[in-house]
Amino acid sequence: MKNIAILAALFLGLLISCQKQAPELGPTLPPLPPPSEPFPIYLPCDTSMGVATAKKLTGNWKAGVICRKVQSAGKDYWVFELTTCTVGNTMRELLGFAGVPDSSPVQKFPLKKITGSNFEEGWIDPTYATVSDDGDVLEDYYWPDTTASSNYFQIDIWDKVNRRAEGSFSIALNIQEPRVNPVNPKRATFTSGKFWVTLPE
Repeated sequence: MKNIAILAALFLGLLISCQKQAPELGPTLPPLPPPSEPFPIYLPCDTSMGVATAKKLTGNWKAGVICRKVQSAGKDYWVFELTTCTVGNTMRELLGFAGVPDSSPVQKFPLKKITGSNFEEGWIDPTYATVSDDGDVLEDYYWPDTTASSNYFQIDIWDKVNRRAEGSFSIALNIQEPRVNPVNPKRATFTSGKFWVTLPE
């Protein structure tokens, strides 16, 4: 590997209770159990074209953002890619939202995993994957939790003159088993998400 992956410190620590002081042999409260699964927080990749922030579980999460235009069934759509990296700038996460129609981008979209070859009008197809090695090997995939009522992707500003888009998002996802990397948690959530991105010419 070109770079050594350095994980940020886990945001959930053990809280250890203080020992009671009255009786010399008095009981002590047991420490809280550690989290069942670690939840790494990485650094944003390149932020020159856009930035996203959110709560990843309960940790503060920040990512670089790019967007690009694609075609599906003869129509133009937009794909948004949010990425995080290691200290050495090796990609470790990809959170994507695909299917924003070029004809009417400013709206709030529901999310669902689209398994066909074309986008479905009125829906956004989300993707979340962890990345390993030198940032070029997709590791574990997550699909949106269909029971989560707060999943959405929203475009609030679409300024073609100044080439800037802004919006918000919230998504809960479940890992596709069997996992490639046992360190990855079964469930990922990104809440209170906000982003801005430069629209390419």
